[in-house]
Amino acid sequence: MRQLLFALLSLCAAGAFSGAARAEGIVPEYQGPPLPPFALQDLHGNTVDLAALRGQVVLVNFWATWCPPCVEEMPSLERLQDRLEGRPFKLLAVNMGETPKQIGDFLEHLPLDITILLDPDGIALRKWKVFAVPSSYIIAPDGRVSHAYTGTLEWDDDEVVELVERLIAEG
Repeated sequence: MRQLLFALLSLCAAGAFSGAARAEGIVPEYQGPPLPPFALQDLHGNTVDLAALRGQVVLVNFWATWCPPCVEEMPSLERLQDRLEGRPFKLLAVNMGETPKQIGDFLEHLPLDITILLDPDGIALRKWKVFAVPSSYIIAPDGRVSHAYTGTLEWDDDEVVELVERLIAEG
């Protein structure tokens, strides 16, 4: 796990994913194998079970406080959540291996009202084969991963919102 985190840190530090991309075209359709559901605790100790969210569009974002591109896109994730308030949409920000205290310290500097899940041992990270951060997956209401994006994105861009709304309507 330590080697994986070091590799991810190196990619972020090298600027491999810096600069917010616009949703040019659309977030690419996911072409990989089915991904397993997970059940992780949030910062309040509540378990969030991905399988229980079936029927909603879910955006799963893997991130870390030490990753500048991850931090850069967090406000746009919250704005997307705000734009879709009252709709069958859920944002899950899966933190990679940091302690609740580290995340709490981070939230003092960048207050966010999003669901942050803890993956302290990197189990979800490994099962989903996440090799770079930020990495995000849009899950359709039927439970399949429909789209995936690696790198920084303006998640509240109109094209992204339209994609999510289309998936909600198809659900």
